[in-house]
Amino acid sequence: MTIKFVLKSIGILWMLGSPLVFAQNVDAVLNHYKNNLTQNEQLDPNATQEGKTLYLRDVINKKGEKISCHTCHGLDPKTQGKSKAGKIIEPLAPSANAQRFTDIKKVEKWFRRNCRDVFDRECTAKEKVNFISYITSVK
Repeated sequence: MTIKFVLKSIGILWMLGSPLVFAQNVDAVLNHYKNNLTQNEQLDPNATQEGKTLYLRDVINKKGEKISCHTCHGLDPKTQGKSKAGKIIEPLAPSANAQRFTDIKKVEKWFRRNCRDVFDRECTAKEKVNFISYITSVK
């Protein structure tokens, strides 16, 4: 066996196994954030409503623009949205897009980016729990 063959084989096995290794369900992602609440944060009994409020909240960003989560994702998280650059954004609600909120790395990447764009800061673990609670409640 050549080293090239071994490396290709490892790569193929990794690619085949990676969905199994990295695929997580929404509950696992939600529990990740619940487990990362700070001492000052508590689970909100109205998490779903608080998440909806967060999703619909209009703010003025540092560029002076009125923006919210629904600016790009649309008022209905079950439908496609559109980025400011015109790129189609697949539905946010897992009921319409089974891939949403299943990969913690992707979820964290997009929370980091979008929270900074909308709120000019990173979202707290509590806000993430509330947000996911709302989005997953949309059927």
